[in-house]
Amino acid sequence: MPEVSVIMPARNAAAFIGQAVRSILQQTLKDFEFIILDDASIDGTRDVVRSCADSRIRLVENHSCMGVAKTLNRGLELATGTFIARMDADDISMPDRLAKQAAFLNNDRAVGICGTWVRCFGGNGRYVLTQPTGRDCVKAYLLLGNPLAHPSVCMRASLLRTNGLKYDETLSAAQDYEFWTRCVRFMDIDNIPEPLLHYRIHSASVSKNRQDKSDEYATSVVAGQLKRLDAEVSPEQISFHRRIGHGAGMATRDELVSAEEWLRRLLKLNREKSIWPQNGLARAVGFVWFRVCHNSVGLGPWLLNYYSRSELSRAYSPPARDKL
Repeated sequence: MPEVSVIMPARNAAAFIGQAVRSILQQTLKDFEFIILDDASIDGTRDVVRSCADSRIRLVENHSCMGVAKTLNRGLELATGTFIARMDADDISMPDRLAKQAAFLNNDRAVGICGTWVRCFGGNGRYVLTQPTGRDCVKAYLLLGNPLAHPSVCMRASLLRTNGLKYDETLSAAQDYEFWTRCVRFMDIDNIPEPLLHYRIHSASVSKNRQDKSDEYATSVVAGQLKRLDAEVSPEQISFHRRIGHGAGMATRDELVSAEEWLRRLLKLNREKSIWPQNGLARAVGFVWFRVCHNSVGLGPWLLNYYSRSELSRAYSPPARDKL
């Protein structure tokens, strides 16, 4: 049994999949199987995979397009490793990614899913997308948004199988976010604060139709999380909540004040209901509050004073570079 099973769905990915495959084959951790699931591609995807001769590669072909969720579930069923790592056909894993994630999971048996930060490239340049860290914080962050970069995760196979956890095949987008909300009933989740995956941004990955679908389903997941707090919210409030969770900048001082009041309300409701660890939610809220303020710099010097005086800023200490 290999230590890690890497599952990678692919559809019409001939342009990038060779680089993605090589990044896995060059991992410092050598004990893995690489299950590549071709979802009825009509370009040269399968030919590129076959050209990457390596006994650890297992090419599985869907005879018709099954979609991401069904294809991933097929990969989960075929995986034989202790851990199951996700990979996308247009991304690049750093050489020590699998080794560091396997070590992380071996060192903390309570964690069932381990993600990483990611370095985005293509599109509008290169930047690191940070994620919350700390088990309680990452779990509580589910109330605010998706705390894990899906193609970066490594999962403990035994916990998935014991608890019958699979992706929801009725969803055509945001399957990962919905999946995490079920997984945390049985395990902790966390992130390694290092960019161990390079995430490629290109036209196919950011199409408007795909983004609209993802936003629609993610909004539904968020609404479900708010319902756990018995929070009565209007569609407009859910939309505002989503903006805050994304760390979107606020256009006016009044809007920023409303964002702070909303986050304080969430902390108050959770204090009463005890749905998420309060300290974890406070840190998650602080993480989001910093992002919102960071992206609201157009409000001028007033903003720094307002951020510093807010009690929300006390639970999260951003890296010095970001704060400057």
